[in-house]
Amino acid sequence: MKYIQKISLIILFILSYTFCNTEISGIVRDEHNNRLLEGCNITLEGTKIGVTTNQSGHYCFNDVEPGMYTLCAEYIGYITTVETIQVNIDQTLNIDFCLSPTVIKGNEVVVTATRTEHRLVDIPGRIDVVTHAELNSLPTQNLDDILKYLSGLNVHRTSGIFEIRPVVSLRGVSGDEPGRTLVLVNSTPINKSDTGVANWNRINVANIKQIEIFKGAGSSLYGNNAMGGVINIITQTPDDNFSGKAHASYGTYNTLSGNQYISGRKNAYYYNFGWFTRKSDGYYDLPDSLQDDYSVPLFLDEKGISTTVGFNFTPNNTFEIIYDYYDDKRGEGVKIEEKDGKHRSFDTNMLQVKLTGKNKKSRYEINGFYQHENYLRVSEDFKNGSYYKFDVASNRIDRGVLFNYTRDIGSYHLITVGSELKSGSVDGGDYYATPDTTPRDTVLNRGKMQFRTLYLQDEFNLFGNKLRFVAGIRYDNVKFHQGYFHANLESNPFYSYNGHLDENEWNAMSPRVAVKYHFGNQMSGYLSYSQGFRASILDDLCRSGWMRLGPKEANPDLGPETIDSYELGLDYSPTSNVKISPSFYFSKGHDFLYFVATGDSLWGRKPIYRRENITGVDIYGAEIDFTFRPNHNISLHGNYSYNHSTIFEFSKNPELEENYLVYSPIHQANATMQWRNKYLNINFGINYKDKQFTNDDNSEELAAYYTIDAQLSKVLYKKVNIAIDFQNITDIRQTEHLERLSPGRLINLMLSYDW
Repeated sequence: MKYIQKISLIILFILSYTFCNTEISGIVRDEHNNRLLEGCNITLEGTKIGVTTNQSGHYCFNDVEPGMYTLCAEYIGYITTVETIQVNIDQTLNIDFCLSPTVIKGNEVVVTATRTEHRLVDIPGRIDVVTHAELNSLPTQNLDDILKYLSGLNVHRTSGIFEIRPVVSLRGVSGDEPGRTLVLVNSTPINKSDTGVANWNRINVANIKQIEIFKGAGSSLYGNNAMGGVINIITQTPDDNFSGKAHASYGTYNTLSGNQYISGRKNAYYYNFGWFTRKSDGYYDLPDSLQDDYSVPLFLDEKGISTTVGFNFTPNNTFEIIYDYYDDKRGEGVKIEEKDGKHRSFDTNMLQVKLTGKNKKSRYEINGFYQHENYLRVSEDFKNGSYYKFDVASNRIDRGVLFNYTRDIGSYHLITVGSELKSGSVDGGDYYATPDTTPRDTVLNRGKMQFRTLYLQDEFNLFGNKLRFVAGIRYDNVKFHQGYFHANLESNPFYSYNGHLDENEWNAMSPRVAVKYHFGNQMSGYLSYSQGFRASILDDLCRSGWMRLGPKEANPDLGPETIDSYELGLDYSPTSNVKISPSFYFSKGHDFLYFVATGDSLWGRKPIYRRENITGVDIYGAEIDFTFRPNHNISLHGNYSYNHSTIFEFSKNPELEENYLVYSPIHQANATMQWRNKYLNINFGINYKDKQFTNDDNSEELAAYYTIDAQLSKVLYKKVNIAIDFQNITDIRQTEHLERLSPGRLINLMLSYDW
């Protein structure tokens, strides 16, 4: 009988395991914002059982055998969390997880790479993010000051805050051509059709929420100017009923600046308003040996305002108006008869009107913009004992309407479609005051560009969101028309070029394919191919005149440049406070624009140049970023960039083949350290830039150099911040243009108040 009882108990015990009704379930949230996390991996360690959370952040295990288990929740960009649980027969367990983002970047939401909101770690490409806090953590008198610390970016700002034409380029594509990098403000382009230049000086740093830098050809979504990459500057949107910030600083060369930013929200309405001003006596940018009786310091006088008014007519639909104004006067170091000497001004008005909305499955944005720059250059000089003066005045207008629509299709696809209609124009002239003739010598140039665009993109996920695939294509139609050139005097050397210029039209298809795979919580990799293009600027299409190389002839027949780019990248976080991110890329450029001597000359001695589509370019390189954050108070970051940009084909000048592109350093390296403690915040940075060639035959070069920057700051009474910035501590007077020196060491004392 006892044996029968024992056998019965054994059978009953076996049956209880066989038919157990045990369930483990729960939800996974972001600890900071309570957001439900879809695609989180939940595993029972020691078994082969694993599930992923659904769209509601929910997971569930059924029929789990009794025992002791470790339940593990893993999600890219978050600290892995575990729970030890005891599972009994016929038990229902509810285990919720609240995951904390890792101290390493990856959880930020970005929009630039795909025109859709995604976490940084999910993007199949290399994109850097600079937050508002980081903008204030290193000495930044201008926005692009902090961009020089990013891998793959080359910033030309020889004269510091006095620089007239700062250039930011990506991965060796641009060289001294700023139009090969697209710059956006709230997804609105600010590159001018006339010059291709984005005016970095007019952007108010105090109003910025974050900057997103997408590296590699971005023409599949952004078209013209995006062949090297895209930089999107995103401004702040008010969250509080009323808040603001006031800032004042004083520094080297009697530089005084101030700005103020206020914002607020009441019911469905919100607003922000900011202004800034800066004046400086300036410095001599020529060596003593090259100065003469008419040499004066560069000077600076600038001011700007920005304002936004928004209205949420439903919780998910917003109407917004943004207006920016900027005016400046920048001295060029020569003063003879003019009150302000030789100087330039960029008087700019920009208006944006945006309508955005979303529901559960779709999102849309309609964006209209108008940018008007009144450019003025007052030039005076002595040549061969005679005084020469002329003014250059140009009205540059860019405007357009941009439409973007995104919709979820099923459970896996995210479709984006869009259209753009843009135009750009220039109405400019050179007005000579000397020699004293009647009528005065006048040279006019006019032209218009029109851009019409359609694009389509599909994003989809597989294998529980471990694999993300993006494919897109864009069609651009570009038309040049109403080109006109006129010199009013027969004695003018360009008189023979007078008349209306031929119209021209070009079409381009720009595809992109990219894939990213998450190998686990610690590592992910991506692979991409993209094609970029850029149409010529109006200055080359319709303006005959003088440039740096000498006289040039307009070429309305210029076609677009194109580039094919291949990229491979990896992100590896062996621990939650360490991240290593290498990238490798290869690009092949076709029909790159280059100045070529026509064979004609002025006065029998000045060769005339003309832009042509004749250059093939090979660009390859690698970047590696390393971040170590032992805790929330200390952050160490370093990066190294290698870039090899050469001409592989030059049909009209083959002796230049295999030469390096101008202003494209081969090696760059950066390191930053941030240490926040209860006594003092210390920020430190080192920037190294390799030598750069300044001419096509590589016979002239600028020396390699490094700079060291530092900032010491202290928060008082939780609202007052006092800081002192040191830029170029070692006082290296580097050059990035021949014979033009940098301002050397700059010290700036700042005081700010937040409320």
